[in-house]
Amino acid sequence: MNSKGRFIGQNAKLNLTPNQQGYTDLKLSAFYASTAYCFHKKTHEIADGVYGKVIMVSFKADFPKTSEDWKNKIFKFDSKFADVNGANFDSEFYARYKAFQEKLMSKIIPVLKEAEELGPDIVSTIRFVGHGMGGAGYHMSLPSTNPFKNVIHTFGQPRIGNLQSIQSMLAKKLSVFRVTHMNDYLPRLPESNAFLHPPFEIWIESDCNCSSNKGIDKAYLCYGPIDTLTYTYTESNECINAQPLKSKVAHLGPYFQLMMGECPHLEFEE
Repeated sequence: MNSKGRFIGQNAKLNLTPNQQGYTDLKLSAFYASTAYCFHKKTHEIADGVYGKVIMVSFKADFPKTSEDWKNKIFKFDSKFADVNGANFDSEFYARYKAFQEKLMSKIIPVLKEAEELGPDIVSTIRFVGHGMGGAGYHMSLPSTNPFKNVIHTFGQPRIGNLQSIQSMLAKKLSVFRVTHMNDYLPRLPESNAFLHPPFEIWIESDCNCSSNKGIDKAYLCYGPIDTLTYTYTESNECINAQPLKSKVAHLGPYFQLMMGECPHLEFEE
């Protein structure tokens, strides 16, 4: 890392331990991502994060509706994102994203206003979290401008666009981490060199009794060759991309002792 913030790295797989702040912060994101499956829990609110108060926004997207839909889906790399030269996304995803954006903004505008009233000294970060397409949608649907630091934590998202689409997102100085679990099949779809993930992956190996919210998730920060000045990179080949089998069950977690697809019965515990 130089004085201009440029980071150049090769393949890496770095251990994250439960006593590290980053581990706890990701666990908070997993909790809010899982609340998107609840009817009674607030999914857009100001929460106490590791680094201070943060606006937490979680969303459950309805496209495609089931894991089986993804397995049988035919990916078409033929839609251009008008705002970014050369950026392409899956056509079905692109067709639905504007409705997603409208629904998302209607949910979070009241929370943004509340945070602005508190002031930047109290709340300076807005974090968007989601599972599957509920997380992937943020890459295209983030507000073009807002006064907060924008962070995205996704869980088990698929690939949705080409290199230019990801570069355009990174150029906005968004902090993006995608969390993957064990040998989940969805983050490896579509199986095409034309589609790409954001570069930084948090890969989880689970040893968890989730019915009692006890256990240990081994987590690793993974990335492939990367240059953050030019935004050129390749995905890590040491974490989920190195797993030989593909599991639909693994898509649901656990992620930091939390299962997706069901409402968490406990309040957040560090």
